[in-house]
Amino acid sequence: MGKTISVLVRMKTALWTNAFLFYLRRLWLVGRLVPESAYENKWLKRLLSAAAVVVRQLAEFGGKLLYLLAFVLLPIAGLADGAPPGRAMDLLVHMVAALSCLAGAFMESHIFSVTREKITCVLYMRMDGRAYVRAFLLLRYLPFFAWFLPALVIAALLCGGTPWQGAALWLL
Repeated sequence: MGKTISVLVRMKTALWTNAFLFYLRRLWLVGRLVPESAYENKWLKRLLSAAAVVVRQLAEFGGKLLYLLAFVLLPIAGLADGAPPGRAMDLLVHMVAALSCLAGAFMESHIFSVTREKITCVLYMRMDGRAYVRAFLLLRYLPFFAWFLPALVIAALLCGGTPWQGAALWLL
C-alpha cells in the first residue's frame, strides 16, 4: 500500500506541475518568461510540488473553517441569540450531525467517479484496483479528517464548549 500511495502522490504532483506550467505559459505577459525547458527542470518541479502541497493543505483547513462558519456558526448566531447558555453548543452538535450524517449521505461519491488518474493507474499502469482504491481513499479522507478536528475544536470553543466536546463531535 505504501508503494501505491507513493506512486499516486508522485503522479498527482507531476500532473499538477505540468498543468500549472502549461497554463502559465499560455498567459499573455508572463508566458513569454517561462521557457519550454521549464518542463525538464526537476528543481523547479519539486519547488512547485512543495508549494502545491502547502497551498492545498492551507486551503483544506481554510475550507473546513469556512464551511463551519457559513453553514453552522452563522445560523447558530441567529438561532441562539438571547437563548440560555449552552444552547449554542447543543445547536452545533445538531447541525453538524445533520449536515454530516444526513446531508452527507447524498453527496457525490468520489469512489465511483471516473477520472484521468484512475484510468491511468488501473488501465495503463496495471495497478491493482483494490490497492488503488484503498490508497485513493486514504489520500482523500485522511487529510479531510485531520483538518476537520481543529476546525470543530475552534467551532466548539466559539459556541461555549470545550475542546473535548469539539473532539467528541469530530468522532461523531
